[in-house]
Amino acid sequence: MLVVLAVPIDPLSSFAAERRSAYSSATFASVAPPAKGESLTFQQLVAASGSEETRAALADREGEEVELVGLVTEPERSGFLLTRFVVACCVVDATVAQVQMRPRDAASLEELEELEENAWVRVTGRLALDDEGLPRLDDARVEPTERPDPPYLYPGG
Repeated sequence: MLVVLAVPIDPLSSFAAERRSAYSSATFASVAPPAKGESLTFQQLVAASGSEETRAALADREGEEVELVGLVTEPERSGFLLTRFVVACCVVDATVAQVQMRPRDAASLEELEELEENAWVRVTGRLALDDEGLPRLDDARVEPTERPDPPYLYPGG
């Protein structure tokens, strides 16, 4: 006799994120490039992968402090991916948006080692761009936070 135990999967988890498509360039159409003086959003940072205009606007703001909330995925000694699910139409069609986080110092590395995958965190870090102009947060300071309500992001907001 075979017994199957059904354990529900959290739809907002690293397991779900690995099985979803990435935030697509089709969704970028509704994400405006960041204007000077406004707070940078998760959507704007992720939109840089599909928009030269957004990459250029972010390059002008490199070094600024950014605060984001998200789910810890792929934690490792050098950092982790901050993940959010983006809903353009329906939750079932949600895509994944991720931004790389890098710690600020040795003490932060120790904090990262204690981070659990799927933990909700608030990250404050310095905007940096890689060789392709894609954003990440360096010198990241991480603190636990509650899961936002609603937990999803929307393309234009």
